[in-house]
Amino acid sequence: MMGTSRPYFAVKADRWAARRVVSALAFLLLFVGIGGFAPAALHAETSESVDLRAEFAPASATWGDVVHLHVYAKAPAGTQLLATAQRDGDVPASALTLEQRPEWLTPSGPWLDGARTVAEHDGARLAVAEPGEAPVASRAFRVGYDAPSVGSHEFSVALTARLLGEAGLAEPATVRTQATLNVEERPGGKGFLDEFVAPDELPNQGTPPVDVRVAPPVVDPGETLTVYVTVHMPEGMHTYPINLEAFGMPTEIEFGGAAAEHLSDRGEWVEPEAVETDEGAKHMGTVVFEREFELSKEAALGAHSLEATVAFMPCTPVACYMPIDAVASTDLLVSAAADEDTAATEESAADEEGAATEESESSEEHGSDSGNGRGELGGTGFDDGDLEIPQGSFRAYFEPESLLAGHTATLVVEAQAPEGHLLYPT
Repeated sequence: MMGTSRPYFAVKADRWAARRVVSALAFLLLFVGIGGFAPAALHAETSESVDLRAEFAPASATWGDVVHLHVYAKAPAGTQLLATAQRDGDVPASALTLEQRPEWLTPSGPWLDGARTVAEHDGARLAVAEPGEAPVASRAFRVGYDAPSVGSHEFSVALTARLLGEAGLAEPATVRTQATLNVEERPGGKGFLDEFVAPDELPNQGTPPVDVRVAPPVVDPGETLTVYVTVHMPEGMHTYPINLEAFGMPTEIEFGGAAAEHLSDRGEWVEPEAVETDEGAKHMGTVVFEREFELSKEAALGAHSLEATVAFMPCTPVACYMPIDAVASTDLLVSAAADEDTAATEESAADEEGAATEESESSEEHGSDSGNGRGELGGTGFDDGDLEIPQGSFRAYFEPESLLAGHTATLVVEAQAPEGHLLYPT
């Protein structure tokens, strides 16, 4: 039987269609290999090939110390690791986390990137970690006094890495590593502050840390005076200047009381030169602040209370206490005006002269009738040379014997008359 044959042009058309299909399949495979497989492979490399390690510096610390966590990451060949901070907030970035961080390890600042360079991607400029031995990022932490125990503590550090390669920007993937911190015990234990500074010397306990005084102590209305405020810092502690330009809480002084209403300042506070340290300027020991004021001409005669409130923050080399308000007071004595003083003095002298005249006349009037007058002692009148004066006991002292400048002390005078004699009051 004669077979059926296809026309030549039909066979040729089938071959042409087959070649078109093969070309389309080849193009599709090529597209998938470049556009889909490469980022997937880059994604796999991210989780498997990033060399990540982390360490604390210093590796050992104690309560109150600051340590730095340094993170080192090496990207796979042909890729770059995006930095954790980008200038443009919409640009993707890598991220670092100290996982399950305990409350006693508190951050003292944000993550800080190490050396960086710039890479171009889709028209955007991306910050990427510069290859090298330096850490890609670091962060400071403070070891709290509530750290659970002395010894070695393990922490998990997670890096959510974003890699940029020839195929483009890979999807993020997280890699982890461990960092070890050794917590050491400080001599004296967690209560070392009780030994470093005696409890009765701490601010607001025992002796007041602040006193105030005025010079001169007696002022005429309209005159200038200087107020001295003294802060007594216990040994080993410090506070901060009024004019503070760096870290710390500046000292502040405010006045109250009746005297404050009559004072107007004549300048700024003058304070001693502060001690310069790596953490800024500090005041230590006894610190005296002074300022000039003018007393109002309307200030009335007498004593006026002046109260100084000093707000300051006492600190040790490793920690600071909560800021406190220490209060001290003194009296500002206002004298009368010059013309009033003269009139009062003349009036007082006249009164004393009149009283002396009356007393003299009274003595003469009664002296001839009385045989008990002093004029009759010894028969010839009073003569120290003819009288033997018996000796009594006498002593004087201050109570209390020691105190802070500006505070009040009492002068106590004790005298005992000899047997058979009387001591008249002053």
